[in-house]
Amino acid sequence: MFDPRTETRPTWAIEVRDDVIEECYKNGGALHVYVDTASPQGNVYVKCPSVASAHKSVSALHGRWFSGKVITANYVPVSSYHELFPDAVIARNILTPKPQDATAAAPMSSFTVPPPPMSGYGAPPPQPGFY
Repeated sequence: MFDPRTETRPTWAIEVRDDVIEECYKNGGALHVYVDTASPQGNVYVKCPSVASAHKSVSALHGRWFSGKVITANYVPVSSYHELFPDAVIARNILTPKPQDATAAAPMSSFTVPPPPMSGYGAPPPQPGFY
């Protein structure tokens, strides 16, 4: 978890974003990542390329410890995600991890991806590139 009130390095938000991209890359990738630097909870929002990669990323990160804090990973409806981040609607390319600096920290508190649709509950079929 990060606390924007205590982060002092000028590049801390970029480091968090890069770490999230790296972790998601192991699970199918991320199309869009937003670090909410004003969030007291330390929220990070992620759009994955598929329902499967979103599920893998949430499963891999939820409950994981970073910098002595536990990550809470949740889904948000893709329509809500696109309302928050209109540029994410056209995001189609998987973001690639950058080489990590050995001294960079990876504090995050919340990792959020759009949810997979629930079959049998009137949800539309999955649309590749929109999760």
